[in-house]
Amino acid sequence: MLVKVVLLFLLGMAALAMVFKQLGGRKRLSKPVTCPRCGRHRIGNGPCPCGTARNKG
Repeated sequence: MLVKVVLLFLLGMAALAMVFKQLGGRKRLSKPVTCPRCGRHRIGNGPCPCGTARNKG
């Protein structure tokens, strides 16, 4: 009984994978936004840490 459940689960997952592959899969993310001054990746809308008092380059 357990083998039958596992087999049905795997067949269902394979069917879903084929359907999503036909739909185009996952969309690519846009290029990450970086700080023009230091080149760090920007997370959120706040100021970049390079503009704070600790500006050592």
